[in-house]
Formats: sequence, structure tokens, C-alpha cells
Amino acid sequence: MNDSSDTNIYNCHVHVFTIHQVPNEAHPAIPLLRSRGFVRTARAVLAWMNPLINAYLGIGSPSRIGLPLRLLAFLDIGESDSKGNPVTQQLIFDRLWGAYPSGTKFVLLPIDMDYITHEYRPAPRNYELQLQELRDLRTKMPDVVMPFICADPRRPKFLDLIKEYIEQHQFAGIKLYPALGFFPFDARLDDMYSWAEANEVPITTHCTPGGLYARRFEPTHRVHPKTHRHLPGNSPSEFAKNYSDPRNYDWVLERFPKLKLCFAHLGGDWHWRRFLEQSRETKPEDLSWTSVILNHMKRFPNVYADISYAAYDRDLLPLLKVFVNTPYAGERILFGTDYFVVRVEAAEREFSIRVRGFLGEADYFKIANTNPKKFLQNRVFELI
Repeated sequence: MNDSSDTNIYNCHVHVFTIHQVPNEAHPAIPLLRSRGFVRTARAVLAWMNPLINAYLGIGSPSRIGLPLRLLAFLDIGESDSKGNPVTQQLIFDRLWGAYPSGTKFVLLPIDMDYITHEYRPAPRNYELQLQELRDLRTKMPDVVMPFICADPRRPKFLDLIKEYIEQHQFAGIKLYPALGFFPFDARLDDMYSWAEANEVPITTHCTPGGLYARRFEPTHRVHPKTHRHLPGNSPSEFAKNYSDPRNYDWVLERFPKLKLCFAHLGGDWHWRRFLEQSRETKPEDLSWTSVILNHMKRFPNVYADISYAAYDRDLLPLLKVFVNTPYAGERILFGTDYFVVRVEAAEREFSIRVRGFLGEADYFKIANTNPKKFLQNRVFELI
């Protein structure tokens, strides 16, 4: 993709999958969210509640986006279009696209949720169909969308699928989501890491305690395969944090030190706050995930981090400013929003403008243009 412009914004973390691509096992509410009647009723109730809650909280304008309207916006993933047609990834992307200046480019991150129970239990529109829709979107808008392809070591021949979509359909990189039930140092991923490192193919991995997670775990999963320590967590959501822990990448990066790897969310907003509470005396095992990621960035030349979701919090923007101006990390921090997930916290344009306004043009341009172009460049085909 040849682009003579040097002023484009790159949003490096976007989701456009629909409710029809989420398995029932992901959450008890999923079947309801597939019901057009339920979604429309919920939208009406939330719209009615919004001015009442704003009044209770003392928010002056009834039109200001309070929690009900933020939840209403999140229901876009289950809502049909104006003619009643089922929601598509194209429709969700169109709702995002209009929030940005012309020329903005978006990294679309699919998620392979078909093994969320450790068994193959696909959604009505399974992962393969999710990829096909993204392929069509990439073909239609090659100068705008840059899809990644999700890797799950439990999927048969997953590396063949990755190579097909990157080499033949010009997908831009690889997405990992370990919280769905695997460790990133799984030996089945080694060939993928080797190929990605050799070809400078970027990988973005989910790295926050929240998000999707494996819906069950077995007693045999209780022992960490590398440290042999007993793993904590009495519920699936708590146990899944063991998979997401950025310390798991110690073994990956030692073997593949030039791997181009982005830690999404820089550990997440909870760990950003925990970072602020640390001191030089904090024990290594007690460090925030944000600190662990920054240490990876200090040690390895191609480790990146994006600020998606976490930067919605106004109180954390000064910390972001410090990160962006930290010598070893500032050149590898990426702008991303986590659309559509972040809509429960802030509108898309609000997130972007708030970050841009606080950082100033030079720092914003660095994380939204200069750094992403370095991260996204690969040896398979000319993307930037």
C-alpha cells in the first residue's frame, strides 16, 4: 500500500466482530443480545433512564453521555441496520470510521472464540466466517483497514491459516488472546513466532486482567508449566489472569528476541494505577503488569505497547505523557482505542481527542503515526 501522505492517524487497536460471532458460552446474556426485540427494548429503556440518572448525578445536560447511553452505544454489536438486516462487521466499522479524519487507518483485531471452553464450540458465525468478512472488508477498503488474524494453538493448522491470510490476503499481523485458555509460550506457537520474527510480522497480544476469558479450567491447569508453581484463582475470570500475565513472555522473548510484539492496553488501567503506587523497593513478584511490560521494552528492541482502553481515564493521562517521553519506551507506544469495547467508558471521538489534546500534536503524532508505521511494517508485502 503506497501512501504519499505522512500525516495519517493509525488506530492500532479496533474490534468490529458482531454478537453473531460470539459463542453462547462467552456470557449468559449473549443469546439475548442476538435478539433484535431485546436489543431494541434495552435501547429504549436505557435512553429513557439516561436523563434521570444524569439528574440524580447532577449532570446538567440531559444529552450528556451517562452510563445508560454508553451501554446503549455498546449494544451496537447486536443491533441491525435501519432496514432490519443483521449487523455486520462492515456496519460496525462504518460507525467507527466517521469519528476520524479522512485518511485514518485502522488495525482490526479479530478474536478466535471458538475454543472458549477448551473444546470446539463455535458461534453461529464462526471464526472462519469472521475472517472471511474481514477479508472482504480489506478488499473493499485496502487503504483504510489493516486486519490482523488471531492465533489459537488449539485450532488445527492455525499457522497455515495465518500464512494464507497474511501472504495472500495481505492481513497486517497476528493477534493473540491467551486469556481464552492457553499460555503464550505454548510449544505449538513456536513455528509461528519463528516465522513472524523472520518476516517482521507484528503480533499484538491481549494484556489486561479484564476482557474475554476461558469459561472453565481443569485441576490439571493449576500448575504453571514453566515455574511449576500453584496457580491462583477460584473462578474462570480470576484464573484466566494466569494466562494473560506478561511475565509469561519471558520464555517467548528469550527464544525470539527480535520478535515484533505489542502488549495491548500496557497492562490495563488497573495496573497503570498500581504502577503509580510502586516504589524502587517493590519486589519483582509484586510489580504491576505495566512495570513488567516496560521492563520487556527496556530489554528487547521490538517490544511495543498500545494504550487502548486504559487511556479513557482522565486521571491517567499525565502518566501516559510520561510514558510517551520515556526514552526506551516512548518510541514504541502506539495509539489505539479498543473500539467498540471502550464505548462503555467514552465515545470514540471523545477518547481520541482527549488523548490528542492532552499530549499535544508532537507526542500524539508520535504514537498515532510514527510509531505505528514502524510496528506495522513487515517483509511479506509493502504495507506502509
